[in-house]
Amino acid sequence: MLAPKELLPKCVNQQIKVITTNQTYYTGKLISYDEYMNLVLSGDVEERKLTSKGELLSKLGGDSNRVLICGVGVAMIVPGI
Repeated sequence: MLAPKELLPKCVNQQIKVITTNQTYYTGKLISYDEYMNLVLSGDVEERKLTSKGELLSKLGGDSNRVLICGVGVAMIVPGI
């Protein structure tokens, strides 16, 4: 397992899955991050419920939009999905 400081630089401009502490996850392209693990995703960002079926809750973002995920709610980051 890699520490966030080692993993995040390798994930910039790559597709990732961000699992949050409120039982949802987001998929999208990581554009940037900061030392507090605030993440900025772009592209076709999807928010899904963390269940076996992965129920789609909403589609966010788009080519010209960005989605900010607050670092305090990030539980896990999965690269290269």
